[in-house]
Amino acid sequence: MASQIFTVQGMTCNDCVVSIRKAVSEIDGVEKVNVSLEDGFAIVRFDDKKVDSGRIIAVIESVGFNAQIADRSTFV
Repeated sequence: MASQIFTVQGMTCNDCVVSIRKAVSEIDGVEKVNVSLEDGFAIVRFDDKKVDSGRIIAVIESVGFNAQIADRSTFV
C-alpha cells in the first residue's frame, strides 16, 4: 500500500469534497480517501500495484478540480 498527498485547487464547498471523495474512492485499488476543503488537499491510501498517482490526479481533474502531487515538506 502507498499513501500520497495531493494538492487540490478549485474546491469551494463541502459538495466539492464529497464529489472528490466519491470519485476517487470508486477507483479500483483505492483503500481510503481524506479530503480537506480548508487545507486544499486530499490524502489517498491505495494499492500501488493497481493504481498510480497519475490515475488519481486524472480522476480528480475529471470532476472539475486541479490536482498535483503535494510537496511533502509542506506538511512536515
